[in-house]
Amino acid sequence: MGNLQLTNSQTLKAFKLADIFLPYIISYSYIYILIVHYQWISFRLHQTSIPYHSPSVCITLPLILNFFVVLLLPKKLYKTSDGALWLMYILAFVPTEFIPHLTLMIDPEQVCLFNIYTAAAFALIMLMTKLPRLKVKRLRLASAYSTYMFTAGTVLTLLSILIFKFKNYISILSIYNVYQQRAEYKKLISVFGGWLAYLVIWMYFVFVPILLTTAYSLYLRQRKFSALIFVALAVMSAYFSFSLAGFKSAFFSIFAVFAVIMLIRRGMASYKLLLYLMLIYLLAYLLTFFGNDWYLLHMMRRFLASPGLNAAYYFEFFSQNPKMYMSHSFLSSFFANPYGTSPPFVIGYIYYDNPQTSANANFWADAYANFSTLGIFVYSFLLGLILLILDSITYKHRLEFSLGALIMSLYSLSNSGLFTNLVTYGLVFIILYLWISPPTQTDTFGNSSRKKVHTG
Repeated sequence: MGNLQLTNSQTLKAFKLADIFLPYIISYSYIYILIVHYQWISFRLHQTSIPYHSPSVCITLPLILNFFVVLLLPKKLYKTSDGALWLMYILAFVPTEFIPHLTLMIDPEQVCLFNIYTAAAFALIMLMTKLPRLKVKRLRLASAYSTYMFTAGTVLTLLSILIFKFKNYISILSIYNVYQQRAEYKKLISVFGGWLAYLVIWMYFVFVPILLTTAYSLYLRQRKFSALIFVALAVMSAYFSFSLAGFKSAFFSIFAVFAVIMLIRRGMASYKLLLYLMLIYLLAYLLTFFGNDWYLLHMMRRFLASPGLNAAYYFEFFSQNPKMYMSHSFLSSFFANPYGTSPPFVIGYIYYDNPQTSANANFWADAYANFSTLGIFVYSFLLGLILLILDSITYKHRLEFSLGALIMSLYSLSNSGLFTNLVTYGLVFIILYLWISPPTQTDTFGNSSRKKVHTG
């Protein structure tokens, strides 16, 4: 009996040690893969806009900063902000910390300062999510049925408007050849009006996640036929955005929401998100042995390399040139625009030699382009406040439901500014949806799911 108790105690200690060291092992493995993958992309494409320089000794600093950031990250997923922080870490923080050291030829000490600012700002966001949740009164419609009908009616109305406007311009496309359709779409928007462009983007950044998570909510309530109707609406919305504008992210949105729901529903420690990402990378790498490097070259470049590369360009350019002060946006009445366009097009023209290229970067890079170092911390404070609000209005929701609805908005933080995310990519509508949605904290048998599902 004593030996059995000793064995159980040793097993428990082993699990505790694993919880301490595994996040670091996986994190630094991810960093190694990112650095090697970026070098491979640079040599494979041979493009001057994707340079590679051997990292100096200064890369030690982001390695140290990463240690403390991982220490602050939640080790298990219990609330909405926990998942959001890990996605920000994977898609925004790590690329922003390391790729500038492989890219820029400016003084490495300047890049190190940018590393410190970003790490401190990320720490600020994480600390804000640890505050007690706010007392936010839930906004409720008459019933859950009313919420579902309101959601379906809104999407059908807006989708009908878009189909009526663009019915003669919808094409059957391949994901390998969409750029000509994108060029045609830009011409259409200039004719029909820019407000329609918002609707097309909202179709897959807002309505696809809303429809699929609503379908999941209906599924939990044993209304499987109704759930299928909402899934069909989500597929229609994604297909419309893709066939009209050539946005490959439209189909990615379907995969992303389903992936979040399935992975969290199974129960997983937070750092396993990195394991799944590295598994996807391994599969993409294996495809290169069969003559297909499209997935490794384009998908991984889009999700991992480009956010860090463009963030490096933003820092380099705007540290030596005038800041924007949102003069291209809602502060245009107060500040003159020194470039006559927005930051993504400035960087696209300077570094990619194409004035039509929109070189999007993450919200920290956008904050620096507009308000320098102070902007990084102000934007981070605002994002931390948004996450705190989300925790306060989603504590009665299952985690896979709230994160599934937010996944595209969280992804867009890696390639757009905070205010762009709120309006253009519709984060404000996702927040409203989560605020009015009927609680999903219990499963179909009335059992609490919040801790049960996320114990890793």
